Amino acid sequence: MSHKVTILWGAVPEPGDQATTYEFATQAELDAFLLGVVNAGGYLNYSHEAEGFTVPTEVNAYEAYFEQRGVAL
Repeated sequence: MSHKVTILWGAVPEPGDQATTYEFATQAELDAFLLGVVNAGGYLNYSHEAEGFTVPTEVNAYEAYFEQRGVAL
C-alpha cells in the first residue's frame, strides 16, 4: 500500500502553482516527512490539498481560494 500526501508550498501561492504529491513506501516514512514539514513550517508555509491540485488562475476563483483558507491577500 502506498502512503501519500499532497502539499501546496508557500503562504501565498501564485495562480497556476501546482501542489506536489509525495509518495512513501511506509507510514513511518510519511510520518517522518510530515514531522519535517511541521518543523520547517516557521520558514515555509504550506497546505494539504487534493492530489493534482492547482491554484486557480481566474481572479475571482483565486480570491475565493484564499478567502476559504482565511488568508488575506
